[in-house]
Amino acid sequence: MIFCILLANANSVKIDPKYFTLADNLAQFNAFPWGVLSWEVTRAAICNAVENRLSSKRRPLKKYDKVHYSIAGFPHALLVWAYESLPTIVAKFTTKYVEAIPHMLSWTSTDNVKFDDVMSVFTAKEEKHVIYILYPDLYK
Repeated sequence: MIFCILLANANSVKIDPKYFTLADNLAQFNAFPWGVLSWEVTRAAICNAVENRLSSKRRPLKKYDKVHYSIAGFPHALLVWAYESLPTIVAKFTTKYVEAIPHMLSWTSTDNVKFDDVMSVFTAKEEKHVIYILYPDLYK
């Protein structure tokens, strides 16, 4: 389950054998810093995706070229953070449902969101509303 959600990788299903030994010891498994590992994998994947996207804009594309990427790790957590912190993104790209448990199930995308559309939110001239501190309520 960890490799399907926290450390998801569309390009590979290779699992380091050290994680199997952790699975044999519940105390070690629970003590392992899965969040740190997931963050490192996610951050590296996002940096690579952005760099690939920017480099594709720097070179001329042939008409049959398609720019695509997949993001390993747990990018969904960053998506939920963006939805909570940047109301402009919510208004433009999502529909929020009643509070769901887990909380990250509260939104659905309204359409396939393109990189340039998201970037336009950050480059637009109008003032941006950002919620800096997120306070959990009883259900979050």
